[in-house]
Amino acid sequence: MVDVVAAVRLRSVLHYFFTGLLVAMSVLIAWISGYVVHKLYEGLR
Repeated sequence: MVDVVAAVRLRSVLHYFFTGLLVAMSVLIAWISGYVVHKLYEGLR
């Protein structure tokens, strides 16, 4: 019974960890994309 509870808790922790990692990577990719576009337009002036 204890192993089932531990497995469910581990699955929940992993779910939140990887969801947070996915969100963090999405924000990082969006920031890098915006930075690159900004630098490209800045070079045209």
